[in-house]
Amino acid sequence: MKTSNTMAALLAVVLGACGGDTPSAPPSTALDEVDACALLTAEEIEEATGIAPGAPDDSGPASGPPMCNWPAADNSHPFAVSLLVAPSDNYTSFDGALARWQESAEGMGMEFDANDYREVEGPGTVNSWMEEAGMLQAHRGNRMVQVFAQVAPDRDGLAASTALARHAMARLK
Repeated sequence: MKTSNTMAALLAVVLGACGGDTPSAPPSTALDEVDACALLTAEEIEEATGIAPGAPDDSGPASGPPMCNWPAADNSHPFAVSLLVAPSDNYTSFDGALARWQESAEGMGMEFDANDYREVEGPGTVNSWMEEAGMLQAHRGNRMVQVFAQVAPDRDGLAASTALARHAMARLK
């Protein structure tokens, strides 16, 4: 199934984003001080997705990157939004990022399909939309904001994810 390949590649991207030969700007806030649940409001989530979120949940692994999940308040969807903040190489181009992601995936023995990633306009310097996964990764400086949003039938997943990544990056110092 292609979804498992996509998810494996996404894991490679997140893990590969943690290191590399590209210099990155020093963070103004240490990653372990980032409160991912404070990067979005319930109003912003509902406006973007058309789904009213429940209370945010940041109960991910303590040793992992900052993340937050907002369930759908009415259980109409498995969740409203999942947000992850991770270290990133200081990418200056989509092609350069794509080459690095492929190298990381293949270095871990995972399959990589560049067609799973589409360059899009967005809040980061480099933005990648993974249509099949319904996920946006926005890279700016040494940070990556990853947004996985469920959307109501009258909403567009890319537009919702882009709006939410924009809000999160505006608050990320």
